[in-house]
Amino acid sequence: MSISSVTPADLERAAKRVWWVVLIEGIVAIVFGLLALFHTVGTIKALVVLFGIYAIVDGLLALAGGTIQGQSGRGWLIFQGIMGIVIGIVALRFPKASVLALLLVIAVWALAIGLVQIFGSFQARSLGARGWGWVLASGIVNLLFGLLLVLNPASGATAVLWIVGIYAIIFGALLVASAFAARSLINDLGDSAA
Repeated sequence: MSISSVTPADLERAAKRVWWVVLIEGIVAIVFGLLALFHTVGTIKALVVLFGIYAIVDGLLALAGGTIQGQSGRGWLIFQGIMGIVIGIVALRFPKASVLALLLVIAVWALAIGLVQIFGSFQARSLGARGWGWVLASGIVNLLFGLLLVLNPASGATAVLWIVGIYAIIFGALLVASAFAARSLINDLGDSAA
């Protein structure tokens, strides 16, 4: 199926299948962010475990979205899912890694996901999908966060907890907004078909 042959009915079917996955992803990110902000007495190992679990859950949700979505954008969601799962497993497998290694793992993950989201937002825009701007904003936030960690790896553990917590809450809020935008698209397409 080429991009030019995508119909509003195709967009509606795709949105119905994946909007809830994005919503759950956003909620998980917000919960993770709140835990990171208010669990400052924990060690960096706790952050590694929290991040590992979050990355695996996020990866599984993206993988689920990629396997149930139609042709358009499917490969990028599957790639995002596999990458999240692999990075989550690495984080859980080596919890005593140095802070620098943890920061680099998180930075690479954020940069990769940011690039995938930015590319996906432009693809969604070319299809005329509403809400593509939220996906673009989420990708930009991911890229900026990844760059911040690459450029300032000597941050302390408490600073990392706050940065990760704030990032996850913003990222989660953007995902929740994207999910509701997709749900709104479903309603709009349903209304126009009636």
